Amino acid sequence: MKPESLLAKDVLEKRRQTASVPAEDKTGDVRRAVAGLQSDKYALPRPAHSITRQEVETFMKKYRETYIKSDIDLFMSFFSASAIENNILTYQEIRKRYQAAFRNEIKSYDINKMNIEIVPPDAYVSGSFVITQYITSENLWTRFTGNIRWIITREDNNLKITRINYDD
Repeated sequence: MKPESLLAKDVLEKRRQTASVPAEDKTGDVRRAVAGLQSDKYALPRPAHSITRQEVETFMKKYRETYIKSDIDLFMSFFSASAIENNILTYQEIRKRYQAAFRNEIKSYDINKMNIEIVPPDAYVSGSFVITQYITSENLWTRFTGNIRWIITREDNNLKITRINYDD
């Protein structure tokens, strides 16, 4: 099963716990069920502190800029203390991984075809990344590409990444 399917199932399960879902959606396609939960027919009242598309766009812009600056402390402030990366790494392991990556010069980090879906209380962001980085040990500029997905939630009035999965 693809990681994005796991994220969609997480959304569906979270929404099932708080909303009434028709029986045909409980056994049907996950994407159809999630879309059905987003429709007005099954919509829950929007939480007072729900995440907006504009907030997510601003968050993602700052996230990308901070990655390029290689500021590990500021970069890690985008993550929840309970964040999980690629379904395995914990916050401290994520920090170590980015500390190592930031030892090399980063020229650019682009997120293409970014898609933002708001499913209160979370935002689901996906796209494809292109990172251009100088690998000092190889004396070589390298380009990394792949698909990436984030789950973003609000903690203490700040947006935080709770899950990040990408092609490794």
